Amino acid sequence: MAFQLDCFQGDREVDLTFKDNWHSMNRPCAAVEGALTKVAIVWRDHVDLDLHALEYAAPPGSDYDRSARNRGSYSAAKLDYFRDGRSHGFMSTVSDGQQLGHNVEVYTLMRHPAEARGLIAMAVGLGSRNSVAGQEPCSNGNGEPLRVHLDVYVIEQGTDLRSYEREFVAQPCDGAPTRLVTKLVPSISLGSAGRSTNGL
Repeated sequence: MAFQLDCFQGDREVDLTFKDNWHSMNRPCAAVEGALTKVAIVWRDHVDLDLHALEYAAPPGSDYDRSARNRGSYSAAKLDYFRDGRSHGFMSTVSDGQQLGHNVEVYTLMRHPAEARGLIAMAVGLGSRNSVAGQEPCSNGNGEPLRVHLDVYVIEQGTDLRSYEREFVAQPCDGAPTRLVTKLVPSISLGSAGRSTNGL
């Protein structure tokens, strides 16, 4: 059996247990490249959430708004990394919110060591699977705003894993374009700006 594991919690021991109670333990994330930063959201509700990374003040929906709708790739991020001498990333894991158990989305950033300063703002919005007639269902069916509890994880080189408990509250649907909720996920500060800030 082979599967991809996105190591957004760093060097953790993984214990796989099978139906006949046979299990295997390993540390598959021990060799994760130190220059990578990973930001993840994890939730259980059957709601399609999208994690957004707005690289260098990119507007929502633009080429450098990384999300499930515009995942990017490792190869594309690496090309930009060498071409303009700045950090770039891609969505290494996405979810449509319909998974058994937990849903996970992860943004992986390749940090450029020579970058002087930069900021990547993070946000959360409703995904395309939630769309109904071109609009998002922003309520829970009882006239109340849609609310989803989620956990946020941030791991960066030289720092301990940080985690936050958050609640996503959908913005009112009034015919406006999809709205992103900021201040749930820490922004990523680059270069001389230092480490991520929680933006609160």
